[in-house]
Amino acid sequence: MRRLPLQLLVRAIVFCVLAGCGPGVNPGNLGPHELVVAYYASLQKGDTSAARADLAPSFAALQDSSVDADSSNLQSLSSVVVGEDQPTGTAGTAFQNYAELREMAVSFDALYKQEITSHNGRQTRFVIVGRPTLQSSWRIVSIGTGP
Repeated sequence: MRRLPLQLLVRAIVFCVLAGCGPGVNPGNLGPHELVVAYYASLQKGDTSAARADLAPSFAALQDSSVDADSSNLQSLSSVVVGEDQPTGTAGTAFQNYAELREMAVSFDALYKQEITSHNGRQTRFVIVGRPTLQSSWRIVSIGTGP
């Protein structure tokens, strides 16, 4: 029972530290959970360049061409909660060539410039981070509304 409050405290400290770091955070040095925390902290500050650096190149390109992408349609973001990261499989996915994948649920309050595919208010996203080799840096490879 004491482990959960300690985990929440540690995560809150990590989030606060990363939220204050801005573009100085090197995503190549972050673990899966910390990478997702950094991504959403960058979005909260409106630093879309730092947020984009957390994305895998193919996912960044997809986001660049999307009218409802976080980088182009998000007006404000608050109350971010990044859940525990869990291993996720690659079978039957576009990520079969990845050495390792992790998934976590992220909840937040969002205000969009235009309500296109999501409404304003409380949101839940399922974020998958991966690395092509065990020596590679983690990057966000997918953000979706379903597990």
